[in-house]
Amino acid sequence: LLSTLLACCLLMASASMLSEEHPQQNAAEGPSVLVIGLGPAGLSFLHAVANKRKQLQEAGDFEGLQALPRVTAVERASTPGGIWREHKNKGDDEYRNMYGDLWTNHPKETFEYPDYTFADHFGKKEFPTFLRREHVRDYILTRATSVENVFETNNVYFQTEAKNVSYNKRKGQFVATLNQWEEDQSAGNTNSKTWTTSSTLYFDKIIWNGGWNGIPRIPPKVSGTLDQGQYKGIRMHSLGVDSIPNDSINDKNIVLIGDNDSANDIAYQMLKRGANKVLILSRSDKGSASLLPSWPENRVEIIRQYQLVGVTEDGTGLQFRNKQKEVVEIGDVSAVIMCTGYDPNVNSLSSELAFALQHMWHDPGTIKIPSSYKKHGLENDFWDVPDEWKMPRNILTDELTKLNNGKEHIEPELGKAMGSYISNKYVYRNVFMHNTNMFFNHETTYQQLFDIDVSAWLILGYITGEVSIPDVKTMEQRNLEDLVLQMENSNNRYHLDEEYTSLLDRLRRDKEHWYSHGRDSRKRELYRAEFEVQVKLLARDMQDAKYPASYGNVTHLNQKGIDLVEMSVDFYHNKYWIGYKDDRQSHNPARGWTYRDMDCSTYKSLWSGAVSTPFNGHWLDVDNHGCLVDDAPDCGIPRVGKSMEGLFHVRPPPPGLNSTDDFADDGIEISYEEIDITGLAAMLLVVLVFITASTRMAFAEESETKLSSEPVKQNETHAAKPPSPTSVMEPIRGNQWAPPEGNSSPVVQSETKTTTQHAPTQSPKTTRSRRFRSIDVLRGLCVFDMIFVHFG
Repeated sequence: LLSTLLACCLLMASASMLSEEHPQQNAAEGPSVLVIGLGPAGLSFLHAVANKRKQLQEAGDFEGLQALPRVTAVERASTPGGIWREHKNKGDDEYRNMYGDLWTNHPKETFEYPDYTFADHFGKKEFPTFLRREHVRDYILTRATSVENVFETNNVYFQTEAKNVSYNKRKGQFVATLNQWEEDQSAGNTNSKTWTTSSTLYFDKIIWNGGWNGIPRIPPKVSGTLDQGQYKGIRMHSLGVDSIPNDSINDKNIVLIGDNDSANDIAYQMLKRGANKVLILSRSDKGSASLLPSWPENRVEIIRQYQLVGVTEDGTGLQFRNKQKEVVEIGDVSAVIMCTGYDPNVNSLSSELAFALQHMWHDPGTIKIPSSYKKHGLENDFWDVPDEWKMPRNILTDELTKLNNGKEHIEPELGKAMGSYISNKYVYRNVFMHNTNMFFNHETTYQQLFDIDVSAWLILGYITGEVSIPDVKTMEQRNLEDLVLQMENSNNRYHLDEEYTSLLDRLRRDKEHWYSHGRDSRKRELYRAEFEVQVKLLARDMQDAKYPASYGNVTHLNQKGIDLVEMSVDFYHNKYWIGYKDDRQSHNPARGWTYRDMDCSTYKSLWSGAVSTPFNGHWLDVDNHGCLVDDAPDCGIPRVGKSMEGLFHVRPPPPGLNSTDDFADDGIEISYEEIDITGLAAMLLVVLVFITASTRMAFAEESETKLSSEPVKQNETHAAKPPSPTSVMEPIRGNQWAPPEGNSSPVVQSETKTTTQHAPTQSPKTTRSRRFRSIDVLRGLCVFDMIFVHFG
């Protein structure tokens, strides 16, 4: 009986401890979710939850409503919108991550939301396809609150940073510290803040929405060269370019370091503000700016495959050198603007969680690989394809075979899949493969607002259980299948395979070859193959997420999917032939053509049918609303005039935990199984039955032996039961029980008269065997319980 009681207490304590360490989620409520960042991705998730709630309410599905996640969202800035948000003052906003004069670089029809179209927002008037930052901000914010005020129906905290986000395996939850700040109103302080509150909370799920444009990337070599040469002009990252005064730009020479989309746009901005000459330093000669065939009035020059190596003696000029050691010197440079991109801001995450994104942006050896990755063999973040894989033939096969020494098969040299839909070896369709309660939402295609909206619905499906998450092996296999799908067309393989890239670059630099001519119709075929893959993968996610619109599926696109592909092909095909001689003559531009001035009649809304119109003049001449001086009152982009005031406000986060004892990160893997308390109770019942049965059998055997060895006398009735062995035996000696010294047998007393009789004679072996069986059960249970508590 005592052994039974002891085992029961130990097992109940085990169940209690496990229940505390892995709290069971209340079946009547959904999981707690922390949304980090309220740019377009974070807003899309809040909108997806609102849409889902509305659907369930209309269907009367109360169980579905209860299963929706309990959302806490934090935004470190004072307003939502990410790179599109409003800046209070030019250049002095600590949390800005894009310049204020930003314009879109893709047609608006490629990222329009089906449930809230541009016609819904701006009205029925047709207007240009390229929008300025504030137009996009108003559009995404109004859409996010079109179903409900998501800033009130969720726990949303502005001016709040998430810090030390880590996963605690024993708790089975994430822990995060939320720090809130407020502006310092004391005299003389500009753009300073004071940290006011801090709360540490547990969450079941985390969604990172920081976007790629998080932390400005400033090359140390460039900064060091400018410092060493004591450069006297203005220098800054592109995010602060709108703070440069006009007298430092007008009729001046400007140098841009980097040749991708931001360099393309800022070169246009500098021309718009009157720069004399813009020089773009293109080290790789592969960026979008270096691919443009012409620039307005020839006032932009690409310095191809050169690097900054020095500053002139007077501190106003710069020196550049190529691989052949040839040096070019440019004098009287007013400003150096670093269009060198960004790193994702993962500072809020523990090293194990952050590395899932960090590894993509750093060269091998420049960032520490977490020990948990090494432990599980995850340090190799480079892709590979099956040995038997061969690329299907296409219009470039014969040309590349000649460059590859007559070999048709080009052996792949895969990198980290930068710039592709499959851009991360540790993430499967927004799920961190080694902790499936962690999600990343960021752009993956050229439809950069629309794709993160689809991903938001996909993540919501994972959280509610409507979309299943496969095991790690299956995720790895499916990622590989998607990689192979992309490798089968030239444009996508260009971003993945370094060997293939080098061969295509040789064709591109041959000015006599058709591949170097943006206008050649064969380029359209290559663009079409590239975008078909992207849109098909996007269509698959839309289908799996039960997104409220469709492009078809991964094998066949519907008409909307086909139209999106054709619009994307038109844009890129037109962009890279812009400015050819016959085009310039037909349009006769006053100040020069940009890609924002090209024919946009083929850009038609997939959802409303509205067609885009050109600007009334050249983009270089229009104002922030796309209007010329003395233009018609209804010119350009419509003024919506919708106020965001009152939609959101700053409030403090809830009080957190008092202790941080369990906040240490325990690694990337979920190494426990959820404990089934019902199963534990059943196991406990079986054990108790086993103990009881064993004990009863032991006493029954002892009674039978006693009866058979000495008959009971009729006049000696009401014999007392033998005392418990533990009351007359000494503690365990070795592996058996031993009788007390001086007494070889227990004493049995009668209730009617005192008689002394010896117990039945038994062999020591029989006694040890019977007695050992009972205590062995107890010992086994104790050992089992220790293993269960400490390792289970």
